[in-house]
Amino acid sequence: MDCHANQMVSAGVRLIRLNWLDASGTGGLYRVNEVDVLARAAERDVDDATILLEEALARKPAPPPGRRNDWPDMLAAELAQNASMEIGEWAEANNLARETVSRGFAAAYGVAPAVFRAELRTRTAWLRVTRGFDCLSTIAAETGFADQAHMTRWFHRLIGAPPAAWRRESRLREYQ
Repeated sequence: MDCHANQMVSAGVRLIRLNWLDASGTGGLYRVNEVDVLARAAERDVDDATILLEEALARKPAPPPGRRNDWPDMLAAELAQNASMEIGEWAEANNLARETVSRGFAAAYGVAPAVFRAELRTRTAWLRVTRGFDCLSTIAAETGFADQAHMTRWFHRLIGAPPAAWRRESRLREYQ
């Protein structure tokens, strides 16, 4: 659930989508050392690569926030904790120019921090839509969207269907 869609995101980088079930609801921000092994496995079988990733994550927990590699990782971790955080305020608090943060984060993650934040908001909203019963306008407001229409546009952009369609589909699966 992101804007990359298995496309080239920068020179020499290829994004691979795995069939990932996020039972925890915390999203997909992970760091592992076995990236090359995972990439080779994904070329043969995406399901095998998914199993390898699950095993790698089980062996080695993510590094604590104080041990992140650099400020883009710290920003990504903080956005994962608080998708409503203002990027300009974060930049100022970390003695960085907003423009530097935007360019540096995009170089590291392939998308601007504002888009990354919207992806996290959309993921959180999607989990609430498919797992809960709150009205869609409440979910939109509580996950940081300006309104339900704003949330719906991001749903279309990232996952191709409106929240109401996902809700209907999740309800149908419950009754089967």
